[in-house]
Amino acid sequence: MIDNIDVLKDRADVFKQLVDQQSQVASTSFCMRAPPAIRWSWLLPHRYDAKEYVRTDLPVDDSYISTLGIHLADGRNFSKNLLSDTNS
Repeated sequence: MIDNIDVLKDRADVFKQLVDQQSQVASTSFCMRAPPAIRWSWLLPHRYDAKEYVRTDLPVDDSYISTLGIHLADGRNFSKNLLSDTNS
């Protein structure tokens, strides 16, 4: 795990490729926080009912789910190859 990966700026993808080339590395992923340290949460009112919901963000890349071995019960992972996902 590397803290402050944002200091690499536009070289982050090159760094990730170099790490991926190491024989000891099975998979890599970018994530803004080490799991389960999620820091961004908002209490949002729902527009159709009076309930409030907690929204929590954990910015990750498209290889996060597979790198951590997470199984999705339903749906699919995001893909950087789909315009609808890259604009989400």
